[in-house]
Amino acid sequence: PLAYVSAMVLVDSGHNTAMVYQQCRLRPKWAPARGRQRMERPYKDSLVDESASGRPIKTLKLWLHCVDTWQAWLNGRLKWPLGEPGCWYVPEGWSDDYCEQVVNQSCRVRRGKREWFSTGERDDHYRDCELLAAIAADIQGARRLRTQTPKPVEPKPAAPSAPAVTRSQRRTFGDGGGVVADPDW
Repeated sequence: PLAYVSAMVLVDSGHNTAMVYQQCRLRPKWAPARGRQRMERPYKDSLVDESASGRPIKTLKLWLHCVDTWQAWLNGRLKWPLGEPGCWYVPEGWSDDYCEQVVNQSCRVRRGKREWFSTGERDDHYRDCELLAAIAADIQGARRLRTQTPKPVEPKPAAPSAPAVTRSQRRTFGDGGGVVADPDW
């Protein structure tokens, strides 16, 4: 089996905020995240500095993300043509519950603004996990990764061959452990 190591894990801090902050302080690759309905950018970081009993606690980087932007991104990926680069694949054997949660949000426009709503009675925790994973990947630069076509390599011209050195042309140096070939010797 393949093993993956995450460079960054975003944890939803909308509920149980203090517990999420505490867990993120214990794990260097974890960072709290919180959604905002509207933002100018897809995400931004904000420093969180709390204190307990009057003593400062380690500052955390909280990642705020635009819910509207990322919900629309995920719905766009779900509608992507199968087989095209970027389409949404689900590994074989994943549960119906996972699939139903990932598609459990839809959008309607009211008064010129998008509103997201649940389309079923299921939770959408898996959808939130997929969104946070996509945001973390984007923060880490995954969007800028490109498949590059290798450039054709031109054959290097052959180096001129050195003249053959005969046994009589070799001499030792130093403690006698090295041999220098000296064609002029």
